Amino acid sequence: MKTKENGSVYIEIPYLPKSLNRILRMHRMERDRYFTRCKNDIWALTHEKGNKRPRRPYQKAKMTMTFVFPDNGIRDLDNYIGGMKGAVDGIKAAKIIEDDCWQKLGYEFRGEIGKPARTIIEIQEVK
Repeated sequence: MKTKENGSVYIEIPYLPKSLNRILRMHRMERDRYFTRCKNDIWALTHEKGNKRPRRPYQKAKMTMTFVFPDNGIRDLDNYIGGMKGAVDGIKAAKIIEDDCWQKLGYEFRGEIGKPARTIIEIQEVK
């Protein structure tokens, strides 16, 4: 996790989320373990030594998620959005945002090609 000069929080997850198609076919216990793992990964990334989290959770924020795919294969971006529930819950648990309800958090989603495959999240406070 990094904090940029403009005050936004930048988190790079070293993997892509599972697609919603895969998640919906999981047993509920496996799905719960997956989302818990994602939440814990985010919490760990935001609490690494030297990271500067906001002093208080952002009351309102805009979250930009960039999915970096390793090739130009056809992928439905909305399937990866559904796989980010655990990560968003982790950002809330890390007290970067106050809440993830629609009134307090706006979203933007992007796809890019690059290596390694990863997910980049940038959170900006909205005044």
